Amino acid sequence: MKSSVKDAGKTYADLVESVNAFNNINVSLSDEEYNDFIESSNELAELFPQLVTGMDLEGNAILNLGNNAEEATTKLNELIKTHQKLLAEETEEKLVDVFHGIYEDTRKANNDIVSKKNEANDFGRFLISDLQSIDTGSISLFGNYSPSINTQALMTDVAAIISDAN
Repeated sequence: MKSSVKDAGKTYADLVESVNAFNNINVSLSDEEYNDFIESSNELAELFPQLVTGMDLEGNAILNLGNNAEEATTKLNELIKTHQKLLAEETEEKLVDVFHGIYEDTRKANNDIVSKKNEANDFGRFLISDLQSIDTGSISLFGNYSPSINTQALMTDVAAIISDAN
């Protein structure tokens, strides 16, 4: 396959005058040149199906690009410009879709972050409220084992954590 549309078009335009454009019959090309012409014709047909007017006896595309290099070059340049414009429009549409998707994902992630912060704040307030309801200043755990917990210090630490999270 040729490296670009322009390469295929140039090869076609350079060689078309030595081929019968109505049936792809080789008039004066070497075998290698004729193979290049057929390869270019088929590549252009694949890229621009609207150029195909038929198929030759070997299944190769017959193109409507004129009978000489100048006509072929002019038509191909017009097609290339149109093709580039369409590609640019498609790319722009896809980029807009991608950016909308990124925006929506970012918005959802931000809402999730706010929701989790609110949950953490609610839990912290709940914990502080419970700790404040203990009127002895310490919590007794598991029957006879009763280590003292300084609830005031614990509430201060929890408040600091909540404050840092915001």
